[in-house]
Amino acid sequence: MPIALTVSNTLGGLSSVTVIFVLVSALCSLMVGPLLLKTLGIRTKTAKGLAMGLSAQMLGANRSLEWGEEEGAMGSVAMTTSAVFLSVSVPLISVFLTL
Repeated sequence: MPIALTVSNTLGGLSSVTVIFVLVSALCSLMVGPLLLKTLGIRTKTAKGLAMGLSAQMLGANRSLEWGEEEGAMGSVAMTTSAVFLSVSVPLISVFLTL
């Protein structure tokens, strides 16, 4: 959420809309994610943690931690890595698009 708000403010977006979209995407991923992982037959701890951390942010990392330590660690790593990547790449992309 803090990264999304910072990027949104930098690009001139509305904070309230950003918060709604971040929360809705996290809640949808939290509800659908475990079912989708089970349906697709994904059983490895690393893959489950990474998928939930990337898609559902902190809520997904917390759910991964409930499944086990390795899943929780991978969820936190995925969430942090994607936050750093997006906070650097989105402003760069917006600069190149305005040229």
